[in-house]
Amino acid sequence: IGEEALRENKPREAAEAYRNAGEQQRADTILAEMYEGIKEYGKAAEYYEQAGEPEKANECRFRQAEEYRGEGKYEEAAAVLETLGEYNYANRLIPQVRYEQGKAEEAKEAYKEAAAAYREAGEYADAAKRAAYCEGLDQYNKGLYTLAAGTFESLEDYEDAEEWAQRSWLAAGDKYHEQGNETQAREAYGKGGEKGQRIIAVVQSTVTGVSVNAYYTGKVDISWTKEDNADGYEVVLYRDHIEMDRKTTDSAQVTFT
Repeated sequence: IGEEALRENKPREAAEAYRNAGEQQRADTILAEMYEGIKEYGKAAEYYEQAGEPEKANECRFRQAEEYRGEGKYEEAAAVLETLGEYNYANRLIPQVRYEQGKAEEAKEAYKEAAAAYREAGEYADAAKRAAYCEGLDQYNKGLYTLAAGTFESLEDYEDAEEWAQRSWLAAGDKYHEQGNETQAREAYGKGGEKGQRIIAVVQSTVTGVSVNAYYTGKVDISWTKEDNADGYEVVLYRDHIEMDRKTTDSAQVTFT
């Protein structure tokens, strides 16, 4: 009955017939081959294992991992590969799969998840630095600018980490400035490098005018005149303009190139 069912391409009926006849191993092999044929490798592996064919079971698991990988299911792929140990160098593929997972998460701007995946990749390629880079981006997006700056600085000349460090210090300075913490604002701006530096200075004044000297993208000498006494003005030097606010309601702005 089992052979006749196989000739008629009815594997389930054939397996049932062999099982009823007490030939469980043959039944499991038939089902394994059926599932392998329709690319359900997980089930095929289970039946091959039950049939006492571990090599074929591992082959199906490996194919299953490759299928998961191709579908972008990196967690599933890594989990299957971990069960294979040294079979077909599966253990060596795990870091590569984790690295690909990190790239996929990074492309979605899911930087926390990307960093975790890169860390799982261990010493594969630039995974360690990439993990730190994504961690810095995650910190920056969360407004943890000082932490982000430190993370990017630890990467030194890796890709555009130096630029991100400057950007982070500048953002940190802005945050401190908005909070009214000018001491820490100055410190953060100073660490941002020339292109990102903002300097807050108290005006040195005379009756006829004011002037301020400051290091800003090189040394800049700025002066202007006011008809009245300029005592009490505060000058903020930004990258492209100066803002001057008096303690009263008066204010003025000078744009420079």
